[in-house]
Amino acid sequence: MFAKLRSYWVVKPTAKDRDTCLCQTHENGQPLADKLCFLGLVTTKQRNVEDLAASLCCDINNRVCAYRECNTCKHYSLSLKEHNGETITTWYQWQLDVKQHIKPGQENVQTAKRVAKTQCTGTLKTLIEKLDTYLKQKLCKHIFNLRHQFRAARALRNTLQDHEAVIHMDFSENYQSGYGREVQSAHFGASKSQITLHTGVLYTKKQSMSFCSISDSKCHDAHAVWGHLTPVLEYVKDAIDSSIISVHFASDGPTGQYRNRSNAYLMSTVPFKMGYTQVSWSYYEAGHGKGAPDGVGAAVK
Repeated sequence: MFAKLRSYWVVKPTAKDRDTCLCQTHENGQPLADKLCFLGLVTTKQRNVEDLAASLCCDINNRVCAYRECNTCKHYSLSLKEHNGETITTWYQWQLDVKQHIKPGQENVQTAKRVAKTQCTGTLKTLIEKLDTYLKQKLCKHIFNLRHQFRAARALRNTLQDHEAVIHMDFSENYQSGYGREVQSAHFGASKSQITLHTGVLYTKKQSMSFCSISDSKCHDAHAVWGHLTPVLEYVKDAIDSSIISVHFASDGPTGQYRNRSNAYLMSTVPFKMGYTQVSWSYYEAGHGKGAPDGVGAAVK
């Protein structure tokens, strides 16, 4: 009889070891780069997809280069070793999948959307062309945009005037509540109620503070956004500094929440009724708008 002994330096995986909420634009390019590195075709030492994108530009932090408008680097291509382009290979991609199903007892067909990691098959030539196009047309612009936005956001916070404030916000994943003592059947189905958490960080010239508003409404549209923001704006005037008249909002860009015409209308009316005279709203690049508010949500939970 043998017993399996685990060495003390071998640790068990936990939920916190998982990398979640990753950028889909980055994650759809990295498997392509990993496959070329695995096949030994990449001649440079770059293994990260961002490094490969930077190798196609004179300066990826320069808009002209990142947007493929530079006369010097717009014709750059991946430097690869000799290979047989007709070799069949596989790689993975995150793709939107639409499935149809019929619920028991119903006749109508319903559709459900899900994002799944699927295996793709094709020739090596197709893989290289796909990665080259992906880097030039999408990832280079994406990297420049997010880096430029982060630099601009940091510069704004560091140069705030006495009359200015920055509010960086985001909806946290709904919190699922439970009783201290509950019957077994309360664990299943729709018995668990959810609580909406709208988190954010407020920056002024003199201080910064985090906030989180809680609601039993699961609505995340523009009207709900301003339902969560109104008390924050009132608190700024009443408790922090009544001389603050300019507010800069920053968030990610989901069209169902922040980036829509309803939010634009409310932004141009609600703050001005409270005494603010200047309002702006900045949307971070897709997949990179979390930051500090995401940490607030984790701390609250």
